[in-house]
Amino acid sequence: MDTKPVTFTVRTQCPPQYAEMLNKWYDETHLPLLMKFKGIKRAARYQRVSENGEHLEFLATYEFESEPVFKEFWDSPERAVALEERLASWKDKPFEIKAMVTYKLLKSWAR
Repeated sequence: MDTKPVTFTVRTQCPPQYAEMLNKWYDETHLPLLMKFKGIKRAARYQRVSENGEHLEFLATYEFESEPVFKEFWDSPERAVALEERLASWKDKPFEIKAMVTYKLLKSWAR
């Protein structure tokens, strides 16, 4: 069984005038729903530094202890509730998920 840490990433875009709305929804609604799953070790969000045309781009990362824990999350009721809520909240909003990718840690360095 592979026990290396796994990071799940989600890249999202939105027009600049909707960034505050997206960030508020993420911080106050989406992340609290996801964090009910106890297997998420850490979550973080980033904003792209360089320009990307008409849209702002954000990256969310979710760290898991191992691939089996990530798979448990993927099938969890906590994720299902968060997904259902996202689909309802984003119904009429110009937010778009551009990519969802999962990475397994190969090696890390620290100072």
